[in-house]
Amino acid sequence: MYLLIKAGYDDDPRIEKGFKWLLKMRQNDGGGVIGSPGVIGAKLSRNELNDLSSNINMETMKDFDKSKPFSAAGTGMVLRAFSVHCKYYKSEYALKAAELLKFKFFRKDNWKSYQHPDNWVRFQFPFWWTNLVSALDSIS
Repeated sequence: MYLLIKAGYDDDPRIEKGFKWLLKMRQNDGGGVIGSPGVIGAKLSRNELNDLSSNINMETMKDFDKSKPFSAAGTGMVLRAFSVHCKYYKSEYALKAAELLKFKFFRKDNWKSYQHPDNWVRFQFPFWWTNLVSALDSIS
């Protein structure tokens, strides 16, 4: 969404739908995750996993554990879209996510595959994983 908004699609109804989905999928602590800790290790196909978060008829809350702590990597990726949108960049969610992300600088992530502090200085562009540069870009 970050790149689509920067390309001028900020008023596209699909972007608004994306923001509503991101807000619906946030953790109780206000951050985001990559996937859901409640579904990690579940014996579901990729289509079944996608269905949990995109099919309006699915009861996603019973499968997605929102009580687990946020992921700095996931929160940083979500915050990127919020940071460049004229309506959402100063939203309550964006400000909370920025605080959570800032707190995790150079610390282990709550997400198993992103725990080494060196991940903060593994840079790439365009931004993909959350690192110090992408996090500072979003927060600023």
